[in-house]
Amino acid sequence: MPRPNKPPGSGGRPRGQEGHLEETGRRVKKWVAHWFVYELDENGKEVRRHRSRVIGRKPGGPVKLSIADAQLPELGKFEAQRELRKIIDRETGVVRGGSTARVSSSVSFGWFAKQRWLPLREPTWRSSTKATNLHVLDGYILPAWEATSLRDLDVVAVSEWLGSMAQQFSPTIVHKCRTYMKAITAEAVEQEYLQRDPLRKLAMPQMAEPEKPTLTPEQIRLVVQHIKEFRDKVIFLVLVLTGMRPSEVFALKWGDWNKTMLTVERGVVQGKVSKTKTRRSRGRVAVPAHLGALLETWRAESERQGDDDWMFPSERNTPLSLGNWSKRYLKPAAELAQVKVTPQMLRRSFATIAHESGVSMKAVQAQLRHASMATTSDVYTQAPEEFVDEAVEQVAKRIVNGTGSKKD
Repeated sequence: MPRPNKPPGSGGRPRGQEGHLEETGRRVKKWVAHWFVYELDENGKEVRRHRSRVIGRKPGGPVKLSIADAQLPELGKFEAQRELRKIIDRETGVVRGGSTARVSSSVSFGWFAKQRWLPLREPTWRSSTKATNLHVLDGYILPAWEATSLRDLDVVAVSEWLGSMAQQFSPTIVHKCRTYMKAITAEAVEQEYLQRDPLRKLAMPQMAEPEKPTLTPEQIRLVVQHIKEFRDKVIFLVLVLTGMRPSEVFALKWGDWNKTMLTVERGVVQGKVSKTKTRRSRGRVAVPAHLGALLETWRAESERQGDDDWMFPSERNTPLSLGNWSKRYLKPAAELAQVKVTPQMLRRSFATIAHESGVSMKAVQAQLRHASMATTSDVYTQAPEEFVDEAVEQVAKRIVNGTGSKKD
């Protein structure tokens, strides 16, 4: 016959986990429960630990009790044994694989994240995102939770922490923190360091809508006027007149240019050239006639004009560094123009100006090579090439000449 009170699906209480009761006390007789737990240490090995707790007092004791003794429930021996079984079932419940081991309090969240989770995840990260991911882990998550015992993680405490993060940092940072925290505890369950995932219901806190500033055509013209070198004017205009990502512009070679279109095949992040951000990012982007003429002039003036040469090389004939270019050329020009600008703003500015000029959003989506519109689940079809040409020409007219249609 099946044993009464055994954990569902456990196949019986493992390792003789019956425990025992001890009767203690002189004036007030009390029940002390004794049992063993099996914990996983930092090496993943099981360690047997003894546990004990006063769970009640025997009936028939003195009338006058101390405050502490009065708080103990009055239990007969059968009731005390049943309470002991509840404790054992709760603290030594069976997990995947038939193990009854719980994670030891010595196994910290930080140790598991660095020694058991990171080695599995880091090899899967693209070079363009690896530095960002490690920054989130080392700069935000571990300083707050590294010393916390893995088994003591509490979803309420983590939720409150995310809420405080939302008051200081961008939604992107907060979202990554939540994602990685959940991924780490889910992996702890998978590796049987935890019986259940304490963060499985961790939700994103309410956040204010982030500001996404853009430049007006007038501001763009002011910045161009204050950029001193011709090469840097061309770089700036490629960014704003095509909507390309900075990492893509600095990875361009002359062989990517065919007089009317630029082919995007690669990107450069922190000096490392690799594939584009996404598979859909690879493709061709239209170039307005005005910018095409400037590119031809720049090629004629360049020392290196071969198809395999970088379009915008450094003095060492490597792709220019976005950070250095922005610091040395873009920011000084923006300060003189009294305009706040970052390279990332230029892609948004292209999309905004194109939309204001009445350009089809399908055409804008095709030029920017997005898989979806406004982060929705709707996937748009590729716009006809002539519509994309029209889009960049409309943007160029608004920016360069101050003309072009504008929606009411």
